[in-house]
Amino acid sequence: MLVTINDVAGKAGVSNAMVSMALNDHPKVSQRRKEQIRQIADDLGYRPSMIAQNLLGRKTSLVGVLLPSAAYSGVLAELESHLRQFGYNMIACVTNHDLTIERQDIDMLMRRGVEGIIVLPMVKREHEEYEHLLAPLKHDIPLVFVDHHTPDARLPRVTTDDAADVQTMMRHLLGLGHRRIAFAHIGLHEWDHCLMQMHQGYKTALAQASLAYDDSLVVQCGAVSTDETKTFWPDTVAMLLDRQDRPDAILAYTDMLAIKMMSVIHTKGLRLPQDIAMAGISNHVMAPYTLPPLTSLQRGTEKMCRRAVDMVMHLIKQADPYCLPVYERFAGDLVVRQSSGVV
Repeated sequence: MLVTINDVAGKAGVSNAMVSMALNDHPKVSQRRKEQIRQIADDLGYRPSMIAQNLLGRKTSLVGVLLPSAAYSGVLAELESHLRQFGYNMIACVTNHDLTIERQDIDMLMRRGVEGIIVLPMVKREHEEYEHLLAPLKHDIPLVFVDHHTPDARLPRVTTDDAADVQTMMRHLLGLGHRRIAFAHIGLHEWDHCLMQMHQGYKTALAQASLAYDDSLVVQCGAVSTDETKTFWPDTVAMLLDRQDRPDAILAYTDMLAIKMMSVIHTKGLRLPQDIAMAGISNHVMAPYTLPPLTSLQRGTEKMCRRAVDMVMHLIKQADPYCLPVYERFAGDLVVRQSSGVV
């Protein structure tokens, strides 16, 4: 049975107001009485209602996190870990790339009384439909944008350094002697800032190595979709491998795409890395266990998430959503394994 403040007050022989003052360390209550009431509350298992505290204008110690898909589970775990260090809990919402759900979740987070929101907005939207993401600002709820565009340049944003990360991996592959390096992706769209930056990093690395850009080596091997069967196109990969001018290395924009492509390479009877080298981005938990282990890049996700939490805590304290107009990028670190070839 739920223990109420009435139960604590009755047991202590005081008023409800006295219990509330004691539990909130009010200076008008003696230390002896505070300790007595707190002990009774502990013995009864009383927990103050967060809803009631919110109605009284007190902190809820809640931060909302908006995610476009479950693929960002690593980001979610990092954010939760750092929020707990500040004594905050998290309400996480996954929109599944649905604009209607995104609007509903923003409204729900405001009604739940979150003190700040960390936003990873869905990137594919028509007519830059961002207005609902700015609604919390009208209620003095600060926002920090992670990994994607911010609809207002005055608001803080943190991302991984997509272009720099691809350049790091390309330098590694080029250093091993690979020259025909394919870049595998799931669609280059203007609304997908991450992939566009990766593509630019690929082109920059080739230019720095004095190699010509070959558009036929930039291959779409899947699509952005909630239907898992459409996210990977094995037939396209097979066609790439069957070419007479087959690439000598492939850089996939994520480890998961790389792992799927490796299965097609094995089916074709090709050897990794002797016949074709493979590398990915993100250092997925399965990367060390592929055959052979996958060379990858540990992204700056932890640093990015830590900074996002620091920012939202600062904004909550300052009560000014525009006091941190910054854009910070965090580069990752190369993790060399056997799939890319011998150094």
